Amino acid sequence: MVKSSSQNHHSRHKFSYSRKRFSCTLWSDILEPNQAEVLVRYGEDFYQGEAAITANNYGNGTVYYVGTVLN
Repeated sequence: MVKSSSQNHHSRHKFSYSRKRFSCTLWSDILEPNQAEVLVRYGEDFYQGEAAITANNYGNGTVYYVGTVLN
């Protein structure tokens, strides 16, 4: 994680996944993955294009990092 910010109820960050739109208002982490696959990127404002959700294989499983709380 490079940066994390909490937001007030007036601030929203948005992104799309599987052709659905989502928003988040509680907090947003900006992720800087080295080996992880970026599954979702933020779609607006300062965060646009930054990684929001990543996945990385570990042992026999997969670790997911969700850098926000979805509304």
